[in-house]
Amino acid sequence: SNNITLPGERELYDQLDRLTKQYQKQGDAFYAILANDPKAQKAYYGPDGLLDLFKQIKEVSGKILHLNQENMEHASHEARRLARISSIGFAIALAAAFVLAGFAAWQTVRTILRPIQAMTHAALEISSGNLNQIVPYHSRDELGQLAEAFNTMTRRLRDFRQSQSARLLRVACCTR
Repeated sequence: SNNITLPGERELYDQLDRLTKQYQKQGDAFYAILANDPKAQKAYYGPDGLLDLFKQIKEVSGKILHLNQENMEHASHEARRLARISSIGFAIALAAAFVLAGFAAWQTVRTILRPIQAMTHAALEISSGNLNQIVPYHSRDELGQLAEAFNTMTRRLRDFRQSQSARLLRVACCTR
């Protein structure tokens, strides 16, 4: 009686309670009758006897059981539906997280590798004699400082080469 939650369940409970009280009252009266008394058979098997009341109690109990089973099945289907929706939402969120993680990794690699690739290209050019290389840098972090130092080294090599070329020209002019 303290756990009635479904529409129609209160009416069924009240009916069951009334029938149970009636059954108990008639049962007490039945057991007061002597076993070989003909009233005993009528009290049990007769119309509105204990057997009829028992059948009515069983029918109402079955209705309450059926009502609660239907509700549990509905709740089970609803829980499965919500679990399915949650699984799909989780899969979508997981896929989005993978995409975002991939983008972040690609951006990080690009941010780190571009300056290194530019420096590698400039170093190869300088090693082949082209001292007019400048490595672009946009930050003041370690890579930016390395690019700046690389550009300073290239500029000094270029200045040294120009001063050496000027000396050679002077020496060549003076020895003629």
